[in-house]
Amino acid sequence: MLHPSGVSVDSWVTPNNVRETFVSEMNAIWSQAKIKWVIKSIIEEDVVKNDTYQQAINCIANCGRNSDGESNPNRIPLLYSLIHQQYRSKPDELGKNLFQIYLFPFIGNTS
Repeated sequence: MLHPSGVSVDSWVTPNNVRETFVSEMNAIWSQAKIKWVIKSIIEEDVVKNDTYQQAINCIANCGRNSDGESNPNRIPLLYSLIHQQYRSKPDELGKNLFQIYLFPFIGNTS
């Protein structure tokens, strides 16, 4: 992906960053609640770039927060449109003790 600054962003977050840095910090934060995060898998993939890609990126990057600090819910389907369908959470996985975390190059303060 080409960042607006002109810098090519190939892989700005590595699987090792996720395993060693992010999860360690998450576990330190959540330890008081006796919650421990465990990585089941890490998938690196390019975002889906369909006909509405640039429009979606522009909308996501420009979505702000309302006066209560809530982010614009209109960005959620746009974010999903960037994820390959085979990697999205399945309906039978929703509401269970499973979380999928997606890291995108910086595309807005609310995402």
